[in-house]
Amino acid sequence: MLSRKKKSYLFISLFILTDIIFLLSNTLAITRSGILAAASNYINYSWYCYSGNANYSYNNLVAGRTYKGVAYNWGGSESVSQFQTKINNKAIAGDSKVFGASHFDFAGVDCSGFTSQCWGYTSLAEKYSTSTLPYITIEVNYDDLEPGDIFNYAGSHVRIFEDFTDDGRVWVNESCVGLNISGVPPAGTVRRILSRDNNYIPRRHYSFIGLDTKVKTTSGMDLRATPGGSVIGSISLGATGKIIDGPIYGYLPGDSLHKYIWWNVNFDNGSVGWVVIRHLKFLPNNNPNVPTSANQYKSDYLTAIPEASIIPDNSVVLKATLSDTNNDKVRLEIELRKTSELFTGIPTDGMISNFVASGNRVAILCSNLLSSGYHWQYRAKDSYGAVSDWQEFLVVNNKDFIVDITPPATPTLVSPINFSQTASLKPTFDWSDVTDAAGIKYNLQVANNSNFNLPVINVINLNTSSYTAITPLSINTTYYWQVQAVDGVGNSSSWSTYRNLVIISTEVPDITAPDSPVNLVITPSDWTNSNSFSINWTNPIDDSGIKTGAWYKVGSIPTSNSDGNWQAVKPIVITSSSGINNVYIWLEDTKGNKNYTNHSVAELYLDQSVPVSSIQMLNQYTNYNYFNVNWSGYDTGGSELKGFDIQYKVGSSGIWTDWLTDTELSSSTFGPISPITVQDGQTYYFRSRAKDNAENTEVYSNTMNKYTTIDVSLPSVPTITSTSHSPNIATSNSNVLLSWTSSVDSASGIMGYSYSLNQTENFELDRTTETNSNSTSFSMADGTYWFHLRSIDNAGNAGETAKYGFIIDATSPTINVASSNNPATTGSITINITANEKLKQAPNVSIKQNGQSTPTNITMNSIDSIVWIGTYTVISGYDGLAAINASCYDLANNTTISSGSFIVDTVAPTALISISPTPPLKTGQFGVTLTITDANDIIQVPNLWYTPFNGSSVKIPLLGENKNWTGNSYIESTTQEGIATFNISIVDSAGNIGTTITGGETFNVDTTILASVGGTASNSDGTNVNISSGVVQEDLNIKISSTNVNTNEINQANNNIIDDKGIKPIENVDLYRDVTATGDTTGSEISEFEEPVTISIPYPDENQDGIIDGTNTKEENIGMFVLDKIVKGWVFVVNSVVDRVKNIVTGKIWHFSTYALMELSPPQNLSESFAYPNPCYMNTAGYLRVSNITLNSVNTRIFIYNIAGELVRTLKEGEGIEIQTGSKIGKWDGKNSNDEMVASGIYIYLIKSDNLKSKMEKIAIFW
Repeated sequence: MLSRKKKSYLFISLFILTDIIFLLSNTLAITRSGILAAASNYINYSWYCYSGNANYSYNNLVAGRTYKGVAYNWGGSESVSQFQTKINNKAIAGDSKVFGASHFDFAGVDCSGFTSQCWGYTSLAEKYSTSTLPYITIEVNYDDLEPGDIFNYAGSHVRIFEDFTDDGRVWVNESCVGLNISGVPPAGTVRRILSRDNNYIPRRHYSFIGLDTKVKTTSGMDLRATPGGSVIGSISLGATGKIIDGPIYGYLPGDSLHKYIWWNVNFDNGSVGWVVIRHLKFLPNNNPNVPTSANQYKSDYLTAIPEASIIPDNSVVLKATLSDTNNDKVRLEIELRKTSELFTGIPTDGMISNFVASGNRVAILCSNLLSSGYHWQYRAKDSYGAVSDWQEFLVVNNKDFIVDITPPATPTLVSPINFSQTASLKPTFDWSDVTDAAGIKYNLQVANNSNFNLPVINVINLNTSSYTAITPLSINTTYYWQVQAVDGVGNSSSWSTYRNLVIISTEVPDITAPDSPVNLVITPSDWTNSNSFSINWTNPIDDSGIKTGAWYKVGSIPTSNSDGNWQAVKPIVITSSSGINNVYIWLEDTKGNKNYTNHSVAELYLDQSVPVSSIQMLNQYTNYNYFNVNWSGYDTGGSELKGFDIQYKVGSSGIWTDWLTDTELSSSTFGPISPITVQDGQTYYFRSRAKDNAENTEVYSNTMNKYTTIDVSLPSVPTITSTSHSPNIATSNSNVLLSWTSSVDSASGIMGYSYSLNQTENFELDRTTETNSNSTSFSMADGTYWFHLRSIDNAGNAGETAKYGFIIDATSPTINVASSNNPATTGSITINITANEKLKQAPNVSIKQNGQSTPTNITMNSIDSIVWIGTYTVISGYDGLAAINASCYDLANNTTISSGSFIVDTVAPTALISISPTPPLKTGQFGVTLTITDANDIIQVPNLWYTPFNGSSVKIPLLGENKNWTGNSYIESTTQEGIATFNISIVDSAGNIGTTITGGETFNVDTTILASVGGTASNSDGTNVNISSGVVQEDLNIKISSTNVNTNEINQANNNIIDDKGIKPIENVDLYRDVTATGDTTGSEISEFEEPVTISIPYPDENQDGIIDGTNTKEENIGMFVLDKIVKGWVFVVNSVVDRVKNIVTGKIWHFSTYALMELSPPQNLSESFAYPNPCYMNTAGYLRVSNITLNSVNTRIFIYNIAGELVRTLKEGEGIEIQTGSKIGKWDGKNSNDEMVASGIYIYLIKSDNLKSKMEKIAIFW
């Protein structure tokens, strides 16, 4: 015994140790994708629901179905594999119908268990509830949610956020109740779209919060020196700061039950200390903006350096304007590299500014630069560590600036050589080329001494490495010269070593002709009509000087020095011929040198021809108050047209007025209000003149042949008449004569008439004239016609349309004769006459019934003169065919005659009834045959009832047609014996109602079962009781009825089996039957029999799927039970048999009582047992029950241990373990073997038997 206790103790210790190790090992990093993958594993997990998993007391699952998604279980937290293990062991799948009680032996997860599992807290001990999830999470803004964050409603519910939808709702993953999704458990894990719910707080797991994160307090808190340590200050609600250390997992002073995540926060107000995550809110630290207005400057901080510029300075200043969306302090960071180096994304040492307020412009000085090309990029960084994107200055991959502080090489002098002599007064100086990346220019000095203090030639920025003196030097003089190179950024070389030369004599005489003149200026330079041109120019340099004046020739190119004219003035003035002509100019110097080939050429433009224009012809009449005027012109002088002047006048005696001046248009719209208001009846004249580009102007013409007259008035409307047809009155004449009065138009006169004959009252005529006459004629078929006519004037105005309507009808009308009732019975009927056209007056109608000597005339009335209605009263005694005669004439007096008929039937139908089997009738089905007698057909189903003796009427459904019908009904076991009576209602086609039964009106009911013969009592629902002969001594009557399931007896019996998980009532289905029997002679109750009696009770399975309709109970798991009214308990009818084809359960019984079909699913193994309630509050529950113990277990025992592994109590069969109908149950009252109350806490029970595998489970009790 001692060793057994020790073994149990060691086992429990190992179990607890394993639990602790599992908790401590839960330090793996979680990822957002991992959270959603874990959630998806739960949501999409498919499992089969066994009968043991579905329990109506705890869930709404249906056994035999496959579900997708793990079931909801209050307090549950388990992996998918653990869930499936419980499902396989037939554990109840969730307790969504019982809130607030945890059933850890049930299968499934609740909302926080699902969240804990997806976050990596995989043991029950690690599970966080909705109330404790804030201990490890930080609040976030709704819009900042990311996949794997949660919506938490503390004390109520939690959901995992997945994503936002396009319409602003959210995808969530959760374990919840109240689902109605096909294939998904009514309560369980699901992925769905929900709208925003402000009861839920968005929160984020601490592992997704890093250092430098910006936070805000959601409550005032103490600041502590260490996590949970001494208080060093406090921080108020709404304070902001950034995390600088953590997280640390530890207790909050005063709360030893819960651990929190602690962060060390540096607050913006200067306070620093450790606070719990629960009262912090994540603030999104948006990246600062990319700096703007970035630019590069020289070291003076003012002069901007254009991109790719070369600077002779080893320092630059880089500036940019900083801003932050959160208004945090921000600094400028710069990465400066040579253009041969790639950017690394790391700021260059020394190129980081101090933090400044958002909106400031910052400058960074970059010094000690080497000669090279440089490029740079910049970004902003805020005080919380957030950075903007890098932005490269201006063009990507360009050289932003080039530092050049190296002077160019000193040029080498080439010629004249040192100490040389020359006779040229304008010598050429030459030196070696110098190259530099920034470009090279040269400075040259020539002086009378080697000090160069007063140079006679001092030129700078020469582009070439040679120079020829422009001003003659002095003869017999020694000159010194030197050269200096200057690069493109101003770096200068040293001066070259100087050389000297001597000018020894004068130059030779000037015999060279001057170069051609330059910069010719012609006045006028464009087209002109004045034949006088002034020509000026710039003289070239000539040693002897240029003589005032010039040689010129107009036309062809000169062929000699004398092939032209000389003018001794400057500028010269010449004439030309019309058109474009060349003029050639050449010069002569003061020595008389000239050369006609050294000429310059210019063009002269002369046009003295006047251009020509004309206005195009206009329409004689215009029917609008605006119109287009077109003109054209041409020029023969070569300068082309420049524009037009257009004038108009009103009337032939009006004054010509400018309309358009110097216009380049060739057409324009005149009117309606510009240039004047155009008026009806006025005539407008137009003329034009052209101008060319040489300012030649045409003279206006006085011919007035371009004009138009305005006519916008409509001609008058003609009046239409006809001598053959009156307006809108039907006439049988098909030949139509029409005439009309002449229209009047005072402006342009009438051009003709447009007309159309059709059958449309409102018709729009076109402007085409069909005639100039005032009459026309037509020959037409029957119909309603409209003649449309309007006049057209010479301006195209169309008058209003006149119309004339008439009707041609040369055809007799047709009518349809009908009656409202056919056949008709006594009373009033309606006679209908329907014509194909309107009638002139009411038709003449008479009716003559069969056998009448004279007809009866009836009055007809109509609303539209087409449908006519009259009333006729049918006369009895004249059944048979009744004749209708009618005559009428239409509006055109065309006549017609027609007839009709209907049948008269005034006699009601009768019926003859026969039944089978032959009465008297026992319980069971019987058949009815109905034969009807009537002159006409029966077109609707007759109504037939039978009324038992002292009973209520029962309607019998009938099948058949016309006069032959059959039906079936049922004599129930509760039907009263005696004479039953038939009642009938038959309606024939004439509406006569028959209630007379000519035979078989009554029959006898006798449900007594003879003791000597035996028999069956049955109900139409399928329930029956079979009595064999000799079972009783007296003839008897058996009554079978559905019983009230809420009687005290049934409720007590159901309560007595609530702990018996092997059986349970089948709810929502009528499976209870009450059976009684009385002696036919004595009237005494008979409840005991000498031999067993057979009873059959049906159950519904309409689709034959093996499951009782409306439940999740399989038919293989049902049995018959009888109510023991003495002990108020259900007793299993052990010989009951399920017929799965007929869907009935049959059993042998010895007495009558209340019977019921119930689910019978006794457990087979100890693994199916479970403890409840768990946790158990003993003061209210009384017992902790270990239920659903299989009846197959031999020598069942339950051992209860405390958490230390010590045996507390043993329950045995008969001593705490009771045997029930379908299972055994153990009841522990919370006391130890000494009958002492144990302490509240965690315990473990171990259930064992001699023949089955044991089971162990944790339980909790509280007092």
